[in-house]
Amino acid sequence: MQGLFLGSFLGYFLLLKSPSLSIRNIWQWGLLFRLPFFFCLPHLSDDFYRFLWDGWLWLEGHSPFEYTPTQWVQQRIVQGKAYPEDLYNHLNSPHYHSPYPLFHQLGFALAALGYSAHEYLFSLSLLRFIILGAEMVVLHIFQKYQLRPIQQAAYFLNPLVIWEGIGNVHFEALVLAFLLLTAWGFSRKRSLYQPLLSFACAIATKLYPLVFLPQLFFHVSSRKKILLCVLLCFFLFVLFVPMGFSVGMWKSLDLYFRQFEFNSGVFALIKGIGIYIGQGDLTRYIGPFLGMLSAFGILLISYIRRRSDMLSIAPWLYLFYLLLSSTIHPWYLIPLIGLGVFQGLIFPLLWSYLICWSYIGYDSTGYQHPYLWILAEYLILSACWVWEFQQRRHKQIHYLLRKK
Repeated sequence: MQGLFLGSFLGYFLLLKSPSLSIRNIWQWGLLFRLPFFFCLPHLSDDFYRFLWDGWLWLEGHSPFEYTPTQWVQQRIVQGKAYPEDLYNHLNSPHYHSPYPLFHQLGFALAALGYSAHEYLFSLSLLRFIILGAEMVVLHIFQKYQLRPIQQAAYFLNPLVIWEGIGNVHFEALVLAFLLLTAWGFSRKRSLYQPLLSFACAIATKLYPLVFLPQLFFHVSSRKKILLCVLLCFFLFVLFVPMGFSVGMWKSLDLYFRQFEFNSGVFALIKGIGIYIGQGDLTRYIGPFLGMLSAFGILLISYIRRRSDMLSIAPWLYLFYLLLSSTIHPWYLIPLIGLGVFQGLIFPLLWSYLICWSYIGYDSTGYQHPYLWILAEYLILSACWVWEFQQRRHKQIHYLLRKK
């Protein structure tokens, strides 16, 4: 698998340097590279079983936030009712409530319409068309901003974007589309309704777009701050309350910060130091601590850069959030890649390959953290950050993504 990753990224970087790169070629190649995934199951993630499980519950008239899958199965057995055993037996977290907000759940319910036992391709194709539609919106906004072909290709032809989006049916492209619609709305300096509705939709897809809220708040004029708060609260109320969220979802999010760990940098470093000095496993304390540190840092950066537009500061806010997270799945980089092309950032593209090393930990027995590979990932990434920062500081580089 690592050989496939390496070959794909080598081809990707060669395409970016192609003198014949055009918008038409980008669309043709991008769609061609995505087409085979419509005929196969996700290979690098089993999350789609949970997606279809949640969708099945909605079609049954139940909320996936009410009980855990295990609790649902126990109830169905007592009541003598059938349930999709093929989905339940493949769930990677049957004891946790669903953590997916509104727009995920709408997609799940749509996909479940095409579900039949052990037959998943049609359901997955429905999800993939949703993701592909979001990517078309992203490309349309790129063209609104008149990004050069190489900048658009950096996102649309990126192997990680393709594998984790269309391939593994993760909705990060939808998040990116809503964030770009938010930025576009604010850039027009007209009504707050459209950009705030787009921003609320981004939060209703994944919760992490909340990291951009302080920047939006500090950026608008004083007389618009109250309107921003009122409108956003109204939109979020409309989008979240009808879903019937329960305490269980927030328990799952709490577990995410306290117990989960995947490909973390700062988190793993602090955890390792704690074990080395004899303090034991501090996982349940490190997560909340880094969460508070992340919130403070985001507030501070947003205030200092309050005069900057959203697209100039968003990649750095999101990067800061990721670096202090306990869990950094590869698909979390998709918004960073899409936001980074506006500034011609190179390190998100390099990271999109390096993060594939986190998959080395998977084997037939489960997952073992490949700490040496993760260490190598962050050392190389840090070197790229330093190099790119120095080049930008001294203005001595024609950035790869800004070449004509």
